[in-house]
Parts: sequence; C-alpha cells; structure tokens
Amino acid sequence: MEQTDALKSQLNGIVAGVAKLNNFVNYAMDIDFNMQIGDGFVGHFYMADIVDKDSNQVLQIAIKKSSGIDFDFNTTFKNEVIFYTEIYPILDTIQKTAPLPIPFNNVPVLLSSSLEPRKEYLAMENLKKQGFVLYDKQKCLDREHLKFIFEVYAKFHALSFLVKKRDYTSFKKCHEGLTNIFDIFLDCSTKIFEKCVFSAVDALDHQSVIYEDLKDLPKYSMTTLKKALHYTGQYTCSTHGDCWSNNMMFKYSESGKLIDMKLIDFQLSQVSSPIHDLSYFFYSGASKEDMDILEDYLKIYHKTFSKVIEHYGEKVDEIMSYSTLLSEWKENALLGVFLGLYLWQIKLLPRENYVDDLKEATNKNNSIDEMMNLLDKFCTTTRSQSFKDRATDLLIHSYEFGVLGRDKIVRNEEKEEVEPKTTDTHL
Repeated sequence: MEQTDALKSQLNGIVAGVAKLNNFVNYAMDIDFNMQIGDGFVGHFYMADIVDKDSNQVLQIAIKKSSGIDFDFNTTFKNEVIFYTEIYPILDTIQKTAPLPIPFNNVPVLLSSSLEPRKEYLAMENLKKQGFVLYDKQKCLDREHLKFIFEVYAKFHALSFLVKKRDYTSFKKCHEGLTNIFDIFLDCSTKIFEKCVFSAVDALDHQSVIYEDLKDLPKYSMTTLKKALHYTGQYTCSTHGDCWSNNMMFKYSESGKLIDMKLIDFQLSQVSSPIHDLSYFFYSGASKEDMDILEDYLKIYHKTFSKVIEHYGEKVDEIMSYSTLLSEWKENALLGVFLGLYLWQIKLLPRENYVDDLKEATNKNNSIDEMMNLLDKFCTTTRSQSFKDRATDLLIHSYEFGVLGRDKIVRNEEKEEVEPKTTDTHL
C-alpha cells in the first residue's frame, strides 16, 4: 500500500507540474494509475489528462517512469532528456532559418522530466490520443512504411550533418553527456544474441557456400557484434539508436493512407553512422522482397537527404554522396543484421505470452541479468519456421550484398581491436 500511495503521490506531482508549466491555474486532473509496459523493461507508462476549467483546453500526457529493476536507469533517461532538450532543438534551429516544405518534426513534445535517482520520468504529449498507433510487430513493414521511414530519417540525419558542418562546437557540446547504453546492454544479453545467431546460421543449407563461410559466426558473434557497434569512420551524425518498429508510431488518414510518424525512445541516441539507424530498422522489419530492392530505398533516402542539404545551400557530394552512402552501407550495416536477428525472435513472440510475467518481474526489483534471463526463457521463437525463414532471408541478402562474409567475422584473438570507445572518439 505504501508503494502504491507513493506512486500515486509522485504521479500527481508530475501532472500538477505539467499543469503549472502550461499556466493552468483552475484545472482538473484525470490520471490512469494502471501501469502499462512495453516490450522492453526500461520504463513503466501511465496516462493522464489535464483539463483547464477556464478554457476547456485538454492536455493529454503520457508519463514514462523508470521501472523497478535493480539497475541505474539514470543514464538511459538522461540520454532521452539530452536528445529532447539539447539535440533536437539545435536541429530545429536550422529549420527555422529557412523552413523545409515538410519539416522534420517527427518526435513527440517533451513536457517535463526529472533525473532524480529512482524517480526518473519523462512526461510527453500522448501520441495515442492524437491518433498514432504502433505497427503490428509480427509483420514485415510494407513498402509505404519503409519509404516513409527512410525519408524521415533522411531529414533527421541531413539536419545533423548540417549542424556538424556549420557549427561543430555546438554539435559536439550537445552530444557530450550521452552514454553508450548499447555496451551495457550487450554485456547482459550475450546468451540471447548467441542463441539467435546460432539458430539463424544453422538454418542455412549446410551444403551451401554461404554456410561454409558463416559457420564460425555463432562462435564469434559477440566480438563481431561489438566491432560492428563502434563506428570509426568520418560520416557521423546524431542517431536515434533504437530503431525497431515498436519505437515508431504511425498516423493514418480516414482512407488508411499513412500521413505521419513519430520516432520515440531515444535512450540509445548517440553520435554514430546513419547506416546504424537505417540498417537497424530495415533489417528488423523488411521482407525478402524489399531486401532485394534495397538500393531503391537507399536512393529514396539519398534523394530526400540531398533535398534538405541543398535547401540550405550546401553541396550534397561534399557531405555524403550516394556512392559513399552505398559503400558505407556495405561496410557498416552489419550492426543492423545482428539487431535484425535479435529483434525478429522477439517480434515473432506473441505479446500475451510474456507481458504479465514481465510486469511482475519489473515490480520485484530484479537485476538486469535476471530480466535478460527471463527474456531468454521467453524467446523460444528461434526454433520456429517463421524465425528461420526471416533469419535465412536476412543472412543470404547481407552475404550477397557484401555486408556479411567470412572476412567480417572478428575472431577472439582480435578482441583487443574491438574494445568499446567513448562517444567523443566519434566527434
């Protein structure tokens, strides 16, 4: 009861604070104290409405709070706060100098936040109340969605490249406080990654050339993955970081046409290669048919990227030409291959199979290692034909496209070359 009362008190305080920030004086609050939980374990979610009794204006908010897991979530929430309060505003400053015909405004509005330890939260506009919904995670993204997503990321990345070119000092400063959460995540999810990579490679035809070239990948999956994670090239920009379809919300017209989307959950945001964002969402969401026409999507991305760069008077070939984009993909999309394999095992698992257990576990102050063991227990989809089909399509495509091969496998004796680097090395 004490914990419930404390939670209610905190949520009441958060909502009252949002009301004050919006100059509501005579208002009523309607808070839903029923916890919602996502497919991860970083946050618990609550919804609330604030009604201004004088104007009848309704402010609909979604509150993301740190969960009960025994883990320092301060860094993950801090990354998101930095993105919304420092990184996005500096990108938007560029847009305000000469507005784009269709601006990059594909992130929710942050209303308030706190980084007080064990009480971290973000209060955002409630996208669901605005008609935004999640895509069915078990399905591949269709062409309409893939095209839209590539265009949104093209604007996001292009604005970041512009800031870096025009005001490098500000670009560096607004990213300084970010922490690479992926390194922490990988250290406690080795078992899950190794299992899905083993199942994927084992599903290949064992008499094929590709199997012969990739048969050692499961053994060296983590050293290979860690090298793929740390980009050391020159084409760096702000990245979203956690780009699977559950971190995107979509809005449709009455006729069902896709008209808008929002990118959410920036806890993995960092300075890295734009290929990391693109390959992550593409390889965790595209069908074989769409992987076969990857270059069509890269051309769509680069066309929008070019329009933004040229809109602000810069030459696109001096920032990132199409040939550079293509070669960067072949060299750096391996991270997306690994994340695609990891995510498909989760995306194919029906939510009802685990959400209640996940809720219970996050309320028990379990360690992050215990949570990852729980997720590993749930992830039985690697034995399913659906996973094997998605995984072999992905491996064959990435092998034939030049992203993955015998030469990309990082053996254990090369481990000293893949030690984590700080964000500053990418600036």
